[in-house]
Amino acid sequence: MKPNLIINGAGGRMGRRILALAVESERFDIVGAIERPQHPDIGADAGKLAGIGEINVTLESEPPDSADVMIDFSLPEATDRVVNHCAENIAKETGRSFPDCLVHGRHGASTLRKKGTIGIHAIRAGDITGEHSVILSTLGETIALSHSAHNRDNFVRGALRAAVWLSGKAPGAYSMQDVLGI
Repeated sequence: MKPNLIINGAGGRMGRRILALAVESERFDIVGAIERPQHPDIGADAGKLAGIGEINVTLESEPPDSADVMIDFSLPEATDRVVNHCAENIAKETGRSFPDCLVHGRHGASTLRKKGTIGIHAIRAGDITGEHSVILSTLGETIALSHSAHNRDNFVRGALRAAVWLSGKAPGAYSMQDVLGI
């Protein structure tokens, strides 16, 4: 049985590629294509927007009640709504109280990184598809490992691989280390 997939940010460039490659893979049943309420294409067929023809899934502003997995490539402003939706279902399925069960990372400019933690920062600029650096730095030296993506399809394939792996798993929190078996 194919996992039911919701794509949040389905009207954007990444969302359209996720939709196109998910349909092409024939490994998913697309049950939701979500965008912000003000998106000009709300109500349009998501497949047509992705350039793959009609798939009878309408671009909506609210996700369906349930699915096996959601892939989110929306703007940061949309993240809270999606996280709350995915959290209200995970918490319910695992018998936890929402939002009391949530633990957030450090917030605010004056919060210092605690010893033993890892600082992660994301910067989006211009039309950069993907440039990633892992920087290990201490007093007097820095080691950097960089990666450049030439198109978005690599990210889409990774997200789809994770979605297939996740389908059928018990409700809970999983990481990419789980998906990759490391």
